[in-house]
Amino acid sequence: MEQIFLWCYQCNQFSTNTDMICRHCSSNAVEQRQYNNQTSLQYFDANLNLLSERLAVLVHALQELTNRMSVTSNKKVPATDDMISQIPWAVPSLHDCPICFEPQLSQVREMPCGHTYHNKCLVPWLKVQRTCPNCRFELIESQ
Repeated sequence: MEQIFLWCYQCNQFSTNTDMICRHCSSNAVEQRQYNNQTSLQYFDANLNLLSERLAVLVHALQELTNRMSVTSNKKVPATDDMISQIPWAVPSLHDCPICFEPQLSQVREMPCGHTYHNKCLVPWLKVQRTCPNCRFELIESQ
């Protein structure tokens, strides 16, 4: 059994309207096409095979990307003692330390990004990774 469709060049969709006007966008840039069920199934199968091949490539690329991201993002590089010693002391304030939530009344260090922490809170963090606990600004070894 053959069916007649209109292919709209304006919105790239099929329509079953018989007035030679697209029912989706009202464009008259349409072409009449005839399909029988067997032809439609062949086009569908061919497109499905092509789509599954492209999806397989995409899935593989996404897996590689996530593997690369997990390897690099989980790698924590500690700050050296020299790097830690170069972090300047700051004036104590009534602001709370973002790590322990206590007022910063004594022994405060200021990271290059401007965030301040108690020395006793910041140093253990930096011994694990060389980034600001708040904004992840990375400390760089001075030459």
